Amino acid sequence: MIRDALSLLRATLPPDIAIEADLAASLPSIPANLTQMHQVILNLCINAAQAIGDQPGTITVRLLRRPIRAADADPREDAAPCEHLQIEIGDTGHGLKPEVMPRLFEPFFTTKADSGGTGLGLTVARRIVHEHGGWITAANNPAGGALFTVCLPVAENAATEPAPAASHLSQGRGERILLVDDEPTLAQSLRLLLERLGYRVFAYENPSQALSAFWLAPDDFDLVITDMEMPEIGGLALGEKILSLRPKLPVILMSGFAAPASDEELRRSGIQRVIPKPVTLSSLGDVIARSLGHAKKSAGKKEPPKRK
Repeated sequence: MIRDALSLLRATLPPDIAIEADLAASLPSIPANLTQMHQVILNLCINAAQAIGDQPGTITVRLLRRPIRAADADPREDAAPCEHLQIEIGDTGHGLKPEVMPRLFEPFFTTKADSGGTGLGLTVARRIVHEHGGWITAANNPAGGALFTVCLPVAENAATEPAPAASHLSQGRGERILLVDDEPTLAQSLRLLLERLGYRVFAYENPSQALSAFWLAPDDFDLVITDMEMPEIGGLALGEKILSLRPKLPVILMSGFAAPASDEELRRSGIQRVIPKPVTLSSLGDVIARSLGHAKKSAGKKEPPKRK
């Protein structure tokens, strides 16, 4: 899974950012959702690439065993004293300032204010890891840059054979999806995952740019996925504007809140499907497949405008 994620990532990175992988062999398996772990790796690696920025640099990924004893100082009090697998993702970027460390995984806390990040990328990764009984930490490398460490408990009586990839995921047929999420990490990781399912994804981090692209070619999209909380234009308002041009176009709203909007607000906007964050690829794939099954395919064949 890590090799697959890095292969997807390599195609999106500048050539002067190298990826070095040190993955131990014959490791025990873990009881985990494959697509969610895929999302964690992509989120952390994209975050590392953003930390490096426009300068040459290296992303380092390690996978190894880590025995956990009851006496170990674990970040989670309920961590099981058993063998774990440890994933380390490091970068040669600017590192982490001491004042941000305590809040790094808080929802909506971001160190990328200038780029419009909402601070949900690391929150999503931590939530997935915690749901699997593990934990995630962040520190600075002595040589520079940041190091994120994920520890996951192995399965009881675990085999050392690699788990087969999930084959039950709903597959696309080249349908064109407009994806809007102002968190760069989430936008890029979801785009890579959905493209792996067979969709053509046009991702935007700026809702105004996404709306402009849609206005220029409203018939060139088969479905829209948008985040709820975004600057300038929120997900509900964006959905309303899009549906004013294409009333029957499927629009899926993603939200990190339990109740993102009232039933009346959703009814008025025309959005019928709301999915919670963190979004799993299996649940999102199912929602997309059901939505497209009732959607009239667009007739346009032009490429949507490229995001600048």
